Amino acid sequence: MQFLNLIFALSVCTVTFSLHLGANERPNIILIIADDLAWDDSVPYGHPTIRTP
Repeated sequence: MQFLNLIFALSVCTVTFSLHLGANERPNIILIIADDLAWDDSVPYGHPTIRTP
């Protein structure tokens, strides 16, 4: 039980510290959504006409 309390306390400290440091910065998040994209629809997996970076 003491181990769980220690883990909980460390988690709370870590979260509050990280929120304090990044309060002025916005996160860089890129969300890419592709409809009907299979594993072989990109150049690294052998598609001859679709060019991907």
